[in-house]
Amino acid sequence: MWVAQAYPLHRPRQWLTSGGLGTMGFGLPAAIGAALAKPQAKVVCFSGDGSLMMNIQEMATAAEEQLNVKIILMNNQVTRISPSATRPVLR
Repeated sequence: MWVAQAYPLHRPRQWLTSGGLGTMGFGLPAAIGAALAKPQAKVVCFSGDGSLMMNIQEMATAAEEQLNVKIILMNNQVTRISPSATRPVLR
């Protein structure tokens, strides 16, 4: 959500988000949908490396359809999995 505070959004309906839930893998498919809906628009997808990894195969779709999607990849080498999810369940 921090991108919305820094990226210049000057008109309504320019920002598509999963609602701040931190949904990994949402960005690229959403950008593809936006580009298909408005082919004349410039679509920019901001994504972390872990999130992009979830749906990297969709880059083939964007290329095949020759969509105007720019991907800004933030390589933070973290998937933001909560510490409790990484602890062993069985001890």
